[in-house]
Amino acid sequence: MAGELGRVQDGFLRTMLWGALWDQVRDAQLNPERFAELALAEIPREKDEQIVPVLLGRLERSIRAYIPAAKVPAVAASAERMLGMARASLEAVWHSQGISRCVHRLASSSDGVAKLESLLSADSAAGEPVRDPTRWSVVIA
Repeated sequence: MAGELGRVQDGFLRTMLWGALWDQVRDAQLNPERFAELALAEIPREKDEQIVPVLLGRLERSIRAYIPAAKVPAVAASAERMLGMARASLEAVWHSQGISRCVHRLASSSDGVAKLESLLSADSAAGEPVRDPTRWSVVIA
């Protein structure tokens, strides 16, 4: 299944397919780890700026509520790595739709938290100014 969603050209159909997968997670018909694995594989390739924040939110929700606590650190670490590597491909939508806030909430490793804390005193990050909404997002995370 990995890679197949990315081949669906129609954004609306891709949205519906992701929604159906999420419904299966909520109905305990799809392992939430499998959903996270699919999301982690597809988010860097997703070009639709409306799908990315929804997937990030569902990824965060699966980590916080559905994946067993013993497995959360590994999945969260994978999410941090993916987001670090995918930053360039997501740059066009990074600051829109609350994506950076989702990223802040997904940081859980000591390295991820340290990077977040560094934003509190930074003037800019990735060439963009760091403003108060970003700082508040970091504090909340």
